[in-house]
Amino acid sequence: MCGRYTLQQAEALKRLIESLTGQKYEELMARFNVAPTQRNPVVRADRTGGRSAGTMRWGLAPLRPTGGTTEAVHFNARSEEVLAKPTFRQAVQHRRCAVPADGFFEWKRINEQVRQPHLISLRERQPFFIAGICDEATALQPEAYALLTCGPNRLMADIHQRMPVILDGDRLERWLKPGPLSAGELASLCVPFDEKRMQAWPVGEVVNSARHDVPACVEPVAPFVDPQGAFGF
Repeated sequence: MCGRYTLQQAEALKRLIESLTGQKYEELMARFNVAPTQRNPVVRADRTGGRSAGTMRWGLAPLRPTGGTTEAVHFNARSEEVLAKPTFRQAVQHRRCAVPADGFFEWKRINEQVRQPHLISLRERQPFFIAGICDEATALQPEAYALLTCGPNRLMADIHQRMPVILDGDRLERWLKPGPLSAGELASLCVPFDEKRMQAWPVGEVVNSARHDVPACVEPVAPFVDPQGAFGF
């Protein structure tokens, strides 16, 4: 899954958003620990292919047929399952979006008691887009989005079994092009990003709390060494 990400380089992220929409974007401030339920920048294409940027709440809460929302709020969606699940099927065909970021966090399991957070980014920490799906605003809930995930690349496999679907170039353009996707197209878009273009490092426990949105969340720390593993117990 992907439960936290960063928007550290506000100016670079603004330029990235503006390059995709062709419009000025001013609603962005540096963030070091973006968490579910918060409102964050998202780029979406309309039915004519025009693109615009705005903020949405992170977390899809599908409506019940009888009114109100379901109890489950979906922050992530497994790309391999979105066409098969009613919760996501219409969104992935008609309401795709791109979520700007410049890093994301995952927690590596060291042993049964310890999971060490890691920050993963592109080389040189360039900003990027994560594939997303979204819902329209209704009288009962605001416009909202979820991130798509896929299996890990070799870098991520040592940290976690899932990673967000990172898009650039032609894959990003196709994702935002209006109209449905075939199962084959979806599978070709939602693949692990090139690990040679990525980097990862352990960070401190300050990031564990969504209340902490400070530069310390992204500062490198020494890897945790499992004493039992070190001695072969």
